[in-house]
Amino acid sequence: MQRPKAEAAKGSVPGVGVAGGKAAGGSGDKPKRSTAAKVRTLGGVRTMKMYSLTEGEIEGLAQIQTGAAVSYSFASACAGFWISVTQAIDFSENLAPITLATWDTWRLASLIAGILSLAVGVWMTIKGRTRLRKIKEEMEHD
Repeated sequence: MQRPKAEAAKGSVPGVGVAGGKAAGGSGDKPKRSTAAKVRTLGGVRTMKMYSLTEGEIEGLAQIQTGAAVSYSFASACAGFWISVTQAIDFSENLAPITLATWDTWRLASLIAGILSLAVGVWMTIKGRTRLRKIKEEMEHD
């Protein structure tokens, strides 16, 4: 897919940030890091805002979303383990009290780990969305 003509004329490169904030030694004004482009779709032409992000911002967002995905996966595995143990205990007959106590402990541990992992995943998702919103607010649009 070709870059829009407006972007190609400016010589901008997608994904490259612009230094200029106070931390970069600039004036502290909002960096002009986005532009509008017209993209052809099957239904016509659509105007889209394009954002220039630094590599650090992209990596940070990717790490947050990866952490959230891992947390959700672990929570799902814990839920599956909890269901399997619960089902096995319910359908078992004549279990020794020590065996029942052991599996009840594992069942409780998997439930607690799953709930905590789910909470971490939700927290990381919210953190990622908040960070993305903050990045968008720092940019000045044409």
